[in-house]
Formats: sequence, structure tokens, C-alpha cells
Amino acid sequence: MFTLFTQTMPAYVTHLAFSNTRHNLTTVGNWFLYNCTDLRTVDLSGLANVTTVGYDFLHNCKALTTVDLSPLANVTTVGDNFLHDCKALTTVDLSPLASIETVGDNFLIYCKGLTEVDLSGLANVTTVGQGFLYGCSSLTTVDLSPLANVKAVGCYFLYEYTGSPPIDPHGLIEAP
Repeated sequence: MFTLFTQTMPAYVTHLAFSNTRHNLTTVGNWFLYNCTDLRTVDLSGLANVTTVGYDFLHNCKALTTVDLSPLANVTTVGDNFLHDCKALTTVDLSPLASIETVGDNFLIYCKGLTEVDLSGLANVTTVGQGFLYGCSSLTTVDLSPLANVKAVGCYFLYEYTGSPPIDPHGLIEAP
């Protein structure tokens, strides 16, 4: 088992592939491609054995236009700041993340270009941290039905969402 750390990647990298990893990577450490502001595309296909993603995964990758999360189908744990401040992302498909039970704080926060997000992979999630989709002001609709098993929601859930229908995060959970 190996852990991948890449916090020292230069910000000017625009394309990166993890398609031919030589080791059986099971953990992506903290700050994975953190602050790669010019990164436009990333191939994660070599990360199919990963079960844990640390915090700040692709954080501040402002130019990232697309990310295929299907190689992360075995992930059970995602740290805080997952795809934080990826302003150029317009769509995110979370359907491959079906094994996740807890969503950390600031999940997809400040993705201002995000117009569509598929939450269907989050059906097993029971806890959503604070700042979930916070500042994603371009979202026009969000289907929260996959979050039917959520028992706890942090503050600032879909904060700045102005789409239709209006979202009441308290409707996701029953009052104690």
C-alpha cells in the first residue's frame, strides 16, 4: 500500500495524467494537486485502488474544466476542501462516489462556474459537513433526493444558491 502526495506540483502545469501508476496506491494524501491554478485536465485513471482521499484534493485548481471521478469508485473517505475553488468546472458527476458515507467540510465550495452536479453517487452519505456547494452561484437546479440518508448537515449548505426550487437544508433531516 502506498500514499501519493503531490503538494509541490508547480502551479503552471496544465495537463497531468496518473494513468500508469506503478504502485498499488490506496491513499491520496493531503494537498493533492493543491494550488495548481493552471491545471485544465487531470487523468485519474491510475487511482482505481484508492480508498481514502485526504483534504484539499484539487483545491484551488481554478482552470480545471473537467474531472472524471470514475476511477475513485472505491473511495470511502473524502477529506475537507474536495474540489475547492475550481471556478472553471461547469459540471461534476459524483455518481462514481457511491461508497462515501461522510462528506467533509467545503465540498465543492466556490465552484462559481458549476451549473450542474450529479449527486446520485452520494446515496450512502449520512453526514454532510459545512459549506457543501457553498458559493456555487451558477447552479440553477439541484436534485437532493440522493441525500435521503443524510442525518446531519453542516452550516452554509448550498449557501448562495438562488436556483429553483428553493432549497431548505433542514428538509433533509428530521428535527431531534
